[in-house]
Amino acid sequence: MNTARKEAHNEVDALGGKVHAIISNLEDKVRADPGWRYHIHVDPSRTVTAVFWQSPLQVDLAKRYSDVLLHDNSYKHVNCNYPLNTGIILDGFNHSCNVWYCFHRNEDIESFIWVLNCYLGNESHGDTITPPKVFVSEQHQSVIASVRDLLPFTFHVYCLHHLEGNVDTNLRLLLGALWQDFNRDFWQAYRAVSPDQFEALWQHLVNQYPAAQEYLQGDLYES
Repeated sequence: MNTARKEAHNEVDALGGKVHAIISNLEDKVRADPGWRYHIHVDPSRTVTAVFWQSPLQVDLAKRYSDVLLHDNSYKHVNCNYPLNTGIILDGFNHSCNVWYCFHRNEDIESFIWVLNCYLGNESHGDTITPPKVFVSEQHQSVIASVRDLLPFTFHVYCLHHLEGNVDTNLRLLLGALWQDFNRDFWQAYRAVSPDQFEALWQHLVNQYPAAQEYLQGDLYES
């Protein structure tokens, strides 16, 4: 295993490092199949700050199933300090399929707009992809701003998995022994069948769990 790992590192070093190795590999793929897409972003010092790519299958899936687009960022779960940005669609069989990958150094509005432009085909002269009707993401402020600026007619909703994780992180320790009761009441409010019922159940949360009031009203209510 160590020998194989060393040989892989030597191959990457021979190509000029990780970024050069990735670009070299993508260039080989494009020569073998022009359906591959990739884009590179550099800063004024000519340092590569982002690499975006899609396989021919991913491009085809994105064109066919463009209605709903999910966005995810993995940070410190990859073997470099650049976040891995992934786009996901739902196909006709209700399966989630990744339709792009992108390493990028910065998590600012400019970077996320660049990634979305690469996906939509605005950074190339090839076929474009229809903007999604629904965009699903975590509540990252730069992502929110980039969708608002670039996709003004797309309905932006927040990922339930991230919502649940944020509530747990912010309130479980704060509420202590009341956490289980709060969690039950919180999801009852979430599943309200009408706006009026939601408002009544939400007000119950605020009154019943005063320690959570600041987070509930300041961070969660608007979304």
